[in-house]
Amino acid sequence: MLLLRNLALFIVMLLSVSALSAPVFDGHYKEDFDDFSIELLLSGFGPSWGLAYLPGHQLLIGEWKSGDIYLADMNSRDVHQLASIDDVYTAGQAGLLGIIADKDFTTNGRIYFSRSVMDKNLSTTQLLTAVISKTDVQDSPASSLMFWRKSQGPYQLSEPQLLFTAEPWLNSRKHYGGALAQDGAGVIYLSVGDRGHREYAQRQDVQLGKIMRIRPLNGGKAAGVQDVTIHSSGHRNPQGLFYSRSDQRLWSAEHGPRGGDEVNLITRGANYGWPLITEGEEYFGGKIAEAEHLPGMTNPQISFTPSIATSDILYYGIDSKAPQFIPALAQRFLLLSLKAREIRILIEDANALESRGLL
Repeated sequence: MLLLRNLALFIVMLLSVSALSAPVFDGHYKEDFDDFSIELLLSGFGPSWGLAYLPGHQLLIGEWKSGDIYLADMNSRDVHQLASIDDVYTAGQAGLLGIIADKDFTTNGRIYFSRSVMDKNLSTTQLLTAVISKTDVQDSPASSLMFWRKSQGPYQLSEPQLLFTAEPWLNSRKHYGGALAQDGAGVIYLSVGDRGHREYAQRQDVQLGKIMRIRPLNGGKAAGVQDVTIHSSGHRNPQGLFYSRSDQRLWSAEHGPRGGDEVNLITRGANYGWPLITEGEEYFGGKIAEAEHLPGMTNPQISFTPSIATSDILYYGIDSKAPQFIPALAQRFLLLSLKAREIRILIEDANALESRGLL
């Protein structure tokens, strides 16, 4: 199911189908919908948790369990291995997590990515940065027998640096968070799950169960961090973050227990209630929270009970200049469900979200 968490890849496939010819490949498939189709463009990766779209119709792809990061050219369909990230802890839900490109990527080449890491049986979530740079290594010719290929190509990751480590470290293999977003000022938002210790989500002296606000030095022009603060609290395990620069709003998709999956509009300093307010139930049965509303706590924009296993989320804006723009999806949120293996269409109405359909 983790292969399906890449909602961004789904949208890229959606928008690219009319621009690229179908490959000559026995495993090629196509599924028709009412007025568009989905076409498989790349395959052969291990479970991929993080994906980022780059200028020039390129993709960054992070393999969850191997720690490998690849750069895929969607025009030529060449796939170059950029790096294998060291010290990625991969047990349970741990692994190489989110990945995004800096807002000024075209000038600085900088990317940010999150990982799980372990030391002495304790693990946590970390944020790192690196720069994509050119090398002198020339790529070998593509084989006509392969749909895609991994190769040491003309690009590499350089200048790696650790920016943030969530505290405390715990003996737990779940709820790492790791979702990433960036606002127009260059601030990085990183979700950190409660690591299965739900009481930490309400404590302000720890960084678990939080969305962290991390300001890079010089707007990302140099490696390093200017400051780190807790942006919001009361989270269980946000696995999707999306920042809409047009209206300067941050959204999260949060994975609940048995029920209680949420989409939240994140505001600075807000408390989203976990585990004191939730529709979710214990896996062994019974309520987790007695109250549906509490003073000083923010309820979700939409929740799902029974659980749909929410993952990534994005907002499909208006871009009439894009040749593959799909008007039917304009001004809609697209939310990925791992459990049902579907894309939910959400519409904002009266400052709340409504589920209006499926892809």
